Amino acid sequence: MTVWNKIKVGLAVVFLILIGIGSYYVFGHFSDGYRGGTLIKLSRKGVVFKSLEGQLNIGTFLDNGREKPTSPIWDFSVKNDPKLFEMLNEAILTNRRVKLHYHEMFVTLPWRGETNYIVDEVEIVN
Repeated sequence: MTVWNKIKVGLAVVFLILIGIGSYYVFGHFSDGYRGGTLIKLSRKGVVFKSLEGQLNIGTFLDNGREKPTSPIWDFSVKNDPKLFEMLNEAILTNRRVKLHYHEMFVTLPWRGETNYIVDEVEIVN
């Protein structure tokens, strides 16, 4: 192998590594956390890529006994996992509160869902 070919291979490897790092920052997650409330909607959406979408009523917050106006509805997408769907479906049918763990993504991709918030854990609270 000539020196020029070694340089080409080295540059190709560096380029692929940079593409991988860049892809992580563009398509990866940058935040995660928990939200709690009552599910009000759960549906499958999509023409080509089917995704599970939901809405959570997080309620309003109390400040010195007065309710603060907030947006009480939180839209989210669900990781493609049948167990998560079953737990969410049970919670919505029994009108029980849930605690959801989510990752917030930089970019919305059609096969991941319609929102930047991807739920990956569900805990039924009561």
